[in-house]
Amino acid sequence: MTATTQKLKPVRRKVEALVGVPLLKFLSKLQIKSCGLVGPKKVFLPNCGITMNYYEREAVPQPNDPQQRQQQQQRDPPTLLLLPGISSSANEFCDLIRLLDVPAHIRILVPEQIGHGQDLKRAKLEGSAFQQPTPESMLESTSELLEVVLAGNNCNAMGTSMGGALLYFLKLKDPHTIRKTVLVEPALGSVLAKPFLDDLISGKQSVGSFRSRDDVKNFFRKYLWTDPTRRGKQSDVDKDAPKKKIKKDPIPTFFYEVIYRSAKLTAPEGHWIALLHNLLRTYGLLDNDSSNVESTYEYADADDTSGLEPTTAKAENIYTATTDLDQDTHRLVVWGEEDQICNIEQGKRFFGPSMASGKTRFETIPNCGHVFAADGTTIYELIGPMVEKSLLDFS
Repeated sequence: MTATTQKLKPVRRKVEALVGVPLLKFLSKLQIKSCGLVGPKKVFLPNCGITMNYYEREAVPQPNDPQQRQQQQQRDPPTLLLLPGISSSANEFCDLIRLLDVPAHIRILVPEQIGHGQDLKRAKLEGSAFQQPTPESMLESTSELLEVVLAGNNCNAMGTSMGGALLYFLKLKDPHTIRKTVLVEPALGSVLAKPFLDDLISGKQSVGSFRSRDDVKNFFRKYLWTDPTRRGKQSDVDKDAPKKKIKKDPIPTFFYEVIYRSAKLTAPEGHWIALLHNLLRTYGLLDNDSSNVESTYEYADADDTSGLEPTTAKAENIYTATTDLDQDTHRLVVWGEEDQICNIEQGKRFFGPSMASGKTRFETIPNCGHVFAADGTTIYELIGPMVEKSLLDFS
C-alpha cells in the first residue's frame, strides 16, 4: 500500500459511511416493503409493563378457495411467526418470505425483542436505567405479545440463532400456541461453540458492540462465515468440480464501514455486550460477579460423531438444559455444518434423544456457516426447500 493510498484511506471510509449508512436504511425499508411487512407497530403489554414493537403482514382472506375457507371456519387464521437472531430484526427474514412466496391468507408476525430494533431508542433514552432482557423476559414478552395481538392457536414458527432458542422455550412454555416449529441453529446455552464463547466473554470478540471497522470484518469472517481453517478447500465430494475463485469476504468490504457506523449510531455504547452477558448468566455460562466462564458443559471436538447418543439432562430449568427437554414435539432443526457460533456436534448431542425417536428431523447444510455459505450466499437462500412444508402447511 502506497503512502498516498494510506492517507486517502480515512477519507474513503468517511465517504463510504456518508453514502452507505443512508443507503442501508433505504434498502432496509425497501426490503420490508417488498415482502409485504408493515411496521414497526407498537403494542403495550400490561403484564410485562413494556411497549413491544413488531412487524406484520395481515392475512387477506381467500373466500373463493374452498379449502382455505374451510380452514378459516374450523380454526384460527393461519399465522407464520418468525423470531430473528441477536441484534437483528424483520429484515433478516425478507429474502425467505419472498422465496417461500407465503400465500396471502397467511398472517406473518415478526416481533422485535426487548433491546432490539426500535427499542434501542428506549435503551438510549433510559441509559444506565435500561433493564437488559433475559431469556425469561424475552419469553414472557413474546408470549404476551401473541395473546395481545390475537395470534390464536394456529401458528407455525421459525426462529434463528437467539430466536431459535426463544422459540424452543416458547414451545416448552405453551405447547398449544405453536403447532410446527423450525429451529435454525438455535443458540441454546449448551450448543455455543467454546472458542466463540471464550472470545465473547474475554472481550476479544464483540457482537454488535464493535469498536472499529476491523471488529466487524473479523466477526463476519471468523464467526458468521465458514470455518476459517477449511475455507477455500474443496471437500472430497466436490473435488472434481471446477475450482471457484476463493472469496476473501462474505460481503462487499465497504459494508464493514457502513455496519460499524450504523451500529454506533443506533445502539448505546456497550449495549450488545451487556445484553449478551445477561443472556449468558441465565444460561449458566457467566458468573454473576465476574467475567469467568462457569460452564459445566462438555464441548464437542470438531470431528466428534458421538452427538447422536442420547444424554440425560443435568439441568433443573429450561435455560441450562444440556439435552432436549421437549422430546415429544415434532420439529425440524437446520444447521450449517461449519457454524462457528453454534457447534453442530453439540446440537446433535442436545437433540440426540428426539432424533433417535424420530421426533426431531435434523437437516445440515454443507459448506455453510452461521449466516453465510462459502460463496457468500446467505443461509436463508438455501433453506427454503427444507422449511417450506413445515412453515406453510397448516392442514
